[in-house]
Amino acid sequence: MSKTLQNKKVRLVLLGMMLLLTTIGTTYAWWMVKTSATQTVTMGKLGVTMELSDPADSENYEPGLYMDQEGTITNKGSIPALVKVGNVSEVKKKYTRYDNFDDFDAIAEGDQAYVVDPNGVKLKFGTPDEDAEYGISDVFTDGDDYGWLKDINGNIYLLLYDEGTAAPIATALFFDGSMDNTYMDADVKMAVQLEASQVLNDAVAANFGVDFDDFEMMDNKPNAKARTSAGNTNKTMQKFAELMNR
Repeated sequence: MSKTLQNKKVRLVLLGMMLLLTTIGTTYAWWMVKTSATQTVTMGKLGVTMELSDPADSENYEPGLYMDQEGTITNKGSIPALVKVGNVSEVKKKYTRYDNFDDFDAIAEGDQAYVVDPNGVKLKFGTPDEDAEYGISDVFTDGDDYGWLKDINGNIYLLLYDEGTAAPIATALFFDGSMDNTYMDADVKMAVQLEASQVLNDAVAANFGVDFDDFEMMDNKPNAKARTSAGNTNKTMQKFAELMNR
């Protein structure tokens, strides 16, 4: 074989190897496209208020008497609200013993403090009724956009369907006959507590420790569960079930 032919073969082999290496190192441009779609939403807000009328009298109450007021509970948020209504009235006593106006043991002013006293200061509330005792109906009346419920523990709730919903309420604060002489001259701070939750089963369970199955109707049927079965429901229960099971 001539040297020229041999050199030509060597050049062809080298050229082939270069082409192979070049091919191996090539990056392919695979096709890919991207797109996205966005949508902005606004979170709702939860809020309630309670307004009560001023009492007719604010002094010289005694065991056996009561103080009555009327007012409204209003949904100030933008979403439905389940409102637990409770009594957190407080009493600030002045004496540890009181046998007479000149025979008592006083509590130093700096040691006097308000203490929640649901036994001495009892609260009744419900639908206003001027013809009923204490101005409070024995039946909780539902409205077009609110309704009353209770749980198996006896706690009472107000279901407010929509923003701006206002439910009338009447309250009577009783000074119980069990209040002994140490309550003389005490200061009483009447307080109705509202605790509002989203109307979703998980939220209610987390906030109040009860779920949908623990609620009952307030229409004089204490054993009627909050279900939507035929013959065992009303408008409030239907709305409650709808909201709780979203």
